[in-house]
Amino acid sequence: MPSFSMLMEQTTCETWATPGASQVQGLDRGSSPLHIAIYDYKITRNNPAGSCHLAMLRALAAEHDFTVFAVEFENPCPEKIRFVRVPSPTRPLALLFIVYQFMAPLCYLLYRLRELHAWMEKFTYPRAGQVVVPSHGLARELRDEFPYIQDKLTVLPNPINLARLQKPAEFDRQAFRDTLGMDHQDLVGLFVALGQFERKGLPLVMQALATAGMEPVKLIVVGGEADLIARYREQAQKLSLGDRVKFVGMQSDVRPYLWSSDVFVFPSLYETFSLVTYEAAAAGLPIVVSHLYGVEDLLVDGDNGFLIETTAAGVRDGLQRIISQSPADRYLMGQRARQAASACSEEHFVDAWRAFYLRLTHQRN
Repeated sequence: MPSFSMLMEQTTCETWATPGASQVQGLDRGSSPLHIAIYDYKITRNNPAGSCHLAMLRALAAEHDFTVFAVEFENPCPEKIRFVRVPSPTRPLALLFIVYQFMAPLCYLLYRLRELHAWMEKFTYPRAGQVVVPSHGLARELRDEFPYIQDKLTVLPNPINLARLQKPAEFDRQAFRDTLGMDHQDLVGLFVALGQFERKGLPLVMQALATAGMEPVKLIVVGGEADLIARYREQAQKLSLGDRVKFVGMQSDVRPYLWSSDVFVFPSLYETFSLVTYEAAAAGLPIVVSHLYGVEDLLVDGDNGFLIETTAAGVRDGLQRIISQSPADRYLMGQRARQAASACSEEHFVDAWRAFYLRLTHQRN
């Protein structure tokens, strides 16, 4: 069994713990949660050491702050546990072990550099004359973190090209679905992300599809590099979803996939605006999405989509509500989503920035 380790941090205290070790160095526990980094090649149910980690993580995720550095990780609680993927080949095993031992410390250092970036924000925000953000949710977050920028904040949502996302009359929806192996009676969900499938919620969607009652639903996954797709295609096979999940990789034009789907599914953990959700809505799709910045300004639960929890059960509930609707009701829900997205047209975007600059001009003069 390969060895594994945990790095625990609390303020300036660092602790390494290894299975079987009789001594723990630097132990200085307080009442606050520990920040714990877990290192192992594969933290999966089928891996002996990994299954031990999973049991611990499931039980303690709500009590401490965990970050996992692994090549493969079946995250039992994505909303609580951060996952940093360590790039490494998985075969042969000897190469996996060597590459992991070299890459894992580098991934940890890069991860810590992100904290340095956050620390620098404390010095950059006070010097800014104005702070423009794309969503009210992000404005709240910054206001809570940096109260002194309250009077500098302006919310200007990102623009959507409504005309470009309107499905043309000549588009043959069923012909395109046929190329993907989707029949007319299938309820086709769409998931779109450049990468970071874990944080964007794809494992939750796949777990939901694997449950009883979800058999009518198929899924198109747009985005992801070849190695990421290979890992998730393997996971789909393990969940017996091989013929129900279609990975199409990176696409220069996502619109045909939007126009060929029945619902957009996106249980992401965090977004500053979620442009892809607005684009799906503008294409006329009902949206089944978690509570995200930007989305809260768009989604009316039960009217133009369904708000879901970032759990497999939450995704399943949202999809079940979509399944229970008639095609005509889903179409009308999608049209209401498009109408809501129209508030972020390019015309509104330009007008908002023009007014913002005009206000600054008046303040300067």
